[in-house]
Formats: sequence, C-alpha cells, structure tokens
Amino acid sequence: MKIWLVIVSVVAALLAVAAGVGFSMWSDTKVELASMETRLAGLEAELAEIRGDSPSTYTLDVRISPLGGGSVSPSGGEYEPGELVTLTANSDSDYTFDYWDGASGSSNVVTITMDSDKTVIAYFKLVVHPPTSFVNWYEAKNYIGERVTVCGPVKSTYYSSGSKGKPTFLNIGELYPDPDRFTVIIWGENRNNFPEPPESYYEGKDICVTGLIVSYEGIPEIEVASPDQIEIQ
Repeated sequence: MKIWLVIVSVVAALLAVAAGVGFSMWSDTKVELASMETRLAGLEAELAEIRGDSPSTYTLDVRISPLGGGSVSPSGGEYEPGELVTLTANSDSDYTFDYWDGASGSSNVVTITMDSDKTVIAYFKLVVHPPTSFVNWYEAKNYIGERVTVCGPVKSTYYSSGSKGKPTFLNIGELYPDPDRFTVIIWGENRNNFPEPPESYYEGKDICVTGLIVSYEGIPEIEVASPDQIEIQ
C-alpha cells in the first residue's frame, strides 16, 4: 500500500506542474521544476527504504530423516520472494517415502512458495518384506554380510545411556557376555521410533529380527532402526 501512495504522489506532482505553470513563463517553470526535483529526491529515498524492507532472497533448508532413507531434489538453496519450488523425494532401497514436515501434501512431489525462510523435512520409513524363511539365532554367524531374518529368545537387554551413541542391546539366545550370543543393537537416535523402551518391551520375548548381519568383535549382530524390523512370536 505504501508504494502505491508514492506512485500516486509522483503522478500528482507532475500534473500539478503542468496545470500550475501553464507553460506560459520559462522562469516560473524552472522554479516548479526545481521544486519537483526536491520532491522526487525525497520520493526516491522513500522508495529505496521500502525496497530495503524486503529481502532479496529466502533460504530453503531441506533435510532427510532418517539419514540414508532417501534424498530430495533440489536439496535447498536461495530463492527469490514468491518463487515456486517443486521438491521431489526419492527413497533408497528398503525405504519408502512417508510424509513431509514443513510442507503440505502426501505425495513425494510437493510445490512450495518461497514467501519466507523455510525448513522442509522429508521422512522415509523402512519397508520390511515378510520373510519367506528364517535362521535360528545360533546360525546367524554363518550369514555375515547377508540380509536375513533371525529368530530366537531375548535372554537379556541393556540400555547404555552413558555410552557414545546411547545403544540399546537385545541379547538373543545367550546372556551377555557369552560369545555365542546373537545381538540386536538399537542406537539412541532411533529410540524415539519405538513406542516403548525396547529394553523392557522385548525382554523375555521370542522375536524375529530382519536386517543385515555384521560381525562386531566376533559377535553377529543386526542394527535396528524401526520396530517394523522386529516381529514378536
């Protein structure tokens, strides 16, 4: 609204010069023009002030959760006010797009208007395919480097809240520190994905865990990021 008032003032001033002097006397016109220059200089300063109130660009910050779940294109940047930006979320293997935070829409493609600085988070969820077969916990050591489903009883659990990464351990088949045990590890960054503390929820239950088996200090284990990877028998 303010900039329209400035424009109207400029037009009115020009009309006033044309109507007031009547182009009859050059000396009077020079006086009017001098007055106009003064007024225009003030209006230009006012316009500069108005332009300075609005940023030249807005920042788009795009994030992924969990890391490794997928990617978003474009990945963020600087955009002009009012510019439309279309974001496309692409899931990695074993994940599917879930939802946006900071943008509306259930599709993996969404368009936002850059009318302010924005942060948009693309959430992905793990897809666990129903196993056609499984291995017993004591056989897990024979499947290092493979993605399989391992089943067995949870003999003990422990939440190491004071350790780096704050891991939760589910010891399958044997108690810790038996070297023949199979271990499920849940890192602290993923604990909020579980509706209840895993160390109490799964303790004493028979479970099947799906994931990539790795070996840590000779103990086979699977890292779990979602309760979808664990099935209670």
